[in-house]
Amino acid sequence: GSSNFVFNGASQSIDTNGQPFWSVSFAGSGTKTLGQALDTHGSLTINNGVTLDVGVNRTITCGGSWVNNGTFNANNGLVVFDGTAQSINAAGQAFYDLQLSTSSTTKTLTGAIDINHNLTIDAGVTFDVSAIAYQINIAGNWINNGTFTRRTGTVVFDGTTVISGSTAPSFNNVTISGTALRLPSCLTTDVSGNWNQSAGTLTATGSTLQFSGSSQNIAPGGQSFNHVTISGAGTKMLTGAGTIAGVLTLSAGTFDASGQTLN
Repeated sequence: GSSNFVFNGASQSIDTNGQPFWSVSFAGSGTKTLGQALDTHGSLTINNGVTLDVGVNRTITCGGSWVNNGTFNANNGLVVFDGTAQSINAAGQAFYDLQLSTSSTTKTLTGAIDINHNLTIDAGVTFDVSAIAYQINIAGNWINNGTFTRRTGTVVFDGTTVISGSTAPSFNNVTISGTALRLPSCLTTDVSGNWNQSAGTLTATGSTLQFSGSSQNIAPGGQSFNHVTISGAGTKMLTGAGTIAGVLTLSAGTFDASGQTLN
């Protein structure tokens, strides 16, 4: 049935013996530590003053909303969202590996999210930053087999990331502040907002970057793009030096180098 199981003690160990909950809430105080994988068909709630710890990298599978008002210790664990219409309120706290699963479903952010390792969007899944356009920070790989709804949001690549999968995600604002970002080869990555690389290396071999917004600032950070397409209305302004190793295509709008060096 659709019952809610509440852990409301102080520090507690949780061994599910492979049995699922419907909805589960972590209340009371202290730390709730998983001894086995946790599966909840409904929502998962972490209350204020409570810590949920995945223990020795236990997997959490959540079929409903994720509401974090406390602390989540992801360690090196995996969290899978396999429900239908799901909201994810991570309160800016980090997941390690995050998988968005189950075809023909939408997962919507209701808070900023930080992913310390890999993000996987399975086929048929839509990942939506919501109308508020919450920020995503990611330090690992982005495996894109579904749909990413970018809206006016910002994605910060703050680690070492390879973007792969059957389709290239489309982004609004992109910030590269980590070690390295590799774009998907033989695919077009569309960017409708600003591009700002402040650190790290960009590998763009075989890729196409399309700047399709209205007014956009492009700061390559001295890195080399492959093919670049300028489309959409307005002006795309280069705000730093860079290189285009492939073909520059001006299909619409204005490209303003603004005195920067572009090789």
